[in-house]
Amino acid sequence: MKTLCISGAVALSASMALACSDQSGLVLTANDEAAPVAFVTDITPPASVPFDVTLTLCGTASAEVTFDAIMPAHQHGMNYAVDVRQVTEGTFHMENIVFHMPGLWELQFDVKIDEARYSYRGEMMVP
Repeated sequence: MKTLCISGAVALSASMALACSDQSGLVLTANDEAAPVAFVTDITPPASVPFDVTLTLCGTASAEVTFDAIMPAHQHGMNYAVDVRQVTEGTFHMENIVFHMPGLWELQFDVKIDEARYSYRGEMMVP
């Protein structure tokens, strides 16, 4: 599990607003209705090959993001450490994700914004 903490202005930039208007990726399910809309893009999950995912948190400039993924049917997670970095306000890039076997995987994002904590989940099938 990798955590990234970034501090910054809370203003919503024009580029973030544009990114949030085009939610063409996987919209994540949050544990709280007050949670900002979140979605991931760049989803290309080949088995046993590193790939990247970009997380967008709409309306959020500063956050602490923790990423993990599990394979619910087998009750296990990944074997590799994932690199997390903030790209722009509200956009985080996860690199070196490796799903070492085909099947259903659950992406797990834990996000802290100021004092609020949110959990996001999304599923993807690895052929």
